[in-house]
Amino acid sequence: PLNQRGNICTYNFYKDTIHELDLGISYTEMAIGKFIGNEDGEELIVAELFRTEQKEDGTTVEIPATATLYRVNDSRYVMCSQINIDKTFVRYVSATVGPVDQGTNAFVLDGVKADNTVQTELLYWSSSAKSLITYPLVESTAEANATLRNTASNVFARDINKDGLLEIPTASFFPGADSENSSQTSFRISWNRFDVANQEYLLVMDTVVNSEYGYFLQLPDEWRDLVTVRTSGRILSVYAWNNELADIGERILKITVYPEEQ
Repeated sequence: PLNQRGNICTYNFYKDTIHELDLGISYTEMAIGKFIGNEDGEELIVAELFRTEQKEDGTTVEIPATATLYRVNDSRYVMCSQINIDKTFVRYVSATVGPVDQGTNAFVLDGVKADNTVQTELLYWSSSAKSLITYPLVESTAEANATLRNTASNVFARDINKDGLLEIPTASFFPGADSENSSQTSFRISWNRFDVANQEYLLVMDTVVNSEYGYFLQLPDEWRDLVTVRTSGRILSVYAWNNELADIGERILKITVYPEEQ
C-alpha cells in the first residue's frame, strides 16, 4: 500500500545458495524495474518522503526526501545513485514504473502537497551523468507547475493511448467551470509524453475523464479552448463556448451512461 513506511529485505539466489539481503533502510515507496540500460537484470529504486524526527535529547532533525537506486552485485546490494527529490510532498497517491521515452524507464511519483494539490515527479537514469535524474529539476519552476493540479482531477500517469509509453497528465479548468464546486469532468485533462533529450512535455491528446463511469472522451485538437463540459447524473454534455459572451452555446455532443439492467 502507498505511504506505508517499512524496511526492505530481499532474497537472492547466488552460487546455488539463497542469500538474505537486508538493506537496513526504511522507505516510503519502492519499485523494481529496468533503469540502467547497459546492465543485466533489474534495479531496486526507493523513495523516501521528507520528515522530521525527535531525538532522545529533545532536538529535532530533518530527514531529507531522497530517491536511491540499488543493484544486486553477487550477493550484496550496491548503491548506484542517490538524489534529493521534491521535499514538499506530504504523501504519495500513485507510484508507477514504465517507459516514458524510447529506451528510458522512469519511476513516476504523483504526490500531494500541503495545499492539497497534486504534482508529478519523474525519476530516471541518465547514462551521460551516470546518475538518477529528477524532472522537474527545481521546485516551483514553470516545469514543476506544468503538472500541478487540483486533487479533484483525480488522474495519474498511465499509458492512455496504448503506445507503450507512460503519459503524464496536466489539468486545466474548462471555460466557465465552477472552480469552487469542481468535479473530475470540470477539467480538460491533457496527456503528455516526456521528451528526455529536450527535457520537456509534448502534448499527446486532450480528454474529458469520467472515472465514476469508467470512460474518457478524446477531444479533437480543433476544439481546444472552444468547448466546455457540463454533467448531470449519468449525462455528460459538450457545449460550444462563446468567448465573447463568456457563456455556453449549443450542445454538440451528449454521452449518456445507462445502468446494466437497461
